[in-house]
Amino acid sequence: MGKIKVLVYEPSKMPEAREIENTLEVLQELVGGHIENVRLDCNVNLICNEEGKIKNLPPSIYLYNDVIAGTCIFAGDDRENEDYKSLDDSQIVSTILLIASHNGDYDNLLKCAKTIYYKEEVNE
Repeated sequence: MGKIKVLVYEPSKMPEAREIENTLEVLQELVGGHIENVRLDCNVNLICNEEGKIKNLPPSIYLYNDVIAGTCIFAGDDRENEDYKSLDDSQIVSTILLIASHNGDYDNLLKCAKTIYYKEEVNE
């Protein structure tokens, strides 16, 4: 399957771009259980624990009048092959801005987006 570049967002932490193996087992390990896939705009998928709210996992993102609980993974949408693919830098930055618009932590998330975009720590 190979590795893909994703954005991992854990509750109360900053999003982190990571390269992971594109396997069901790795995705389940990261979210802590069975996965649920939510298609977002811009060919991005949100992957989360399908029982996150039932298990009372901490909220990570408020999205479309719903709460996503637990660790989230954002991956590119390879619809042609019905799989995930790597996010490019613009998708990562757009996803961080999406998180900021729904969670309201603009300053920290904007700094995180700039750090990923410029590939170095941004001091403001």
